[in-house]
Amino acid sequence: MGIKVLTSNYRISLSQVKYVIVLLFKKVIATLYRTLVGSLIYLTVVCSDITFVLQLVSQFMVAPRSTDYAIALRISSLSKSDYARSEKQTLASRSSTESEYHALWLT
Repeated sequence: MGIKVLTSNYRISLSQVKYVIVLLFKKVIATLYRTLVGSLIYLTVVCSDITFVLQLVSQFMVAPRSTDYAIALRISSLSKSDYARSEKQTLASRSSTESEYHALWLT
């Protein structure tokens, strides 16, 4: 369990500092992971090409590891670059015929 026994002249003390630090680190990683994956899921409204990968990554929400967090960060960096490159739609068509006309007009 990581109990450390410290002795001095007249007393003995037990410490679990290392164990508590490991538990806190795991809790922080889990919270950051859940927040990041939740934000990425919200981003799929605009950037739908990451949906499949997020479905795989979100399976580890209960007990994420630091490698899962690193993967989610990588997905985040990729989706940011994709989102920055995407452009707003300049033209909205009311029908498929109209959209085909616009596509021919633009080429």
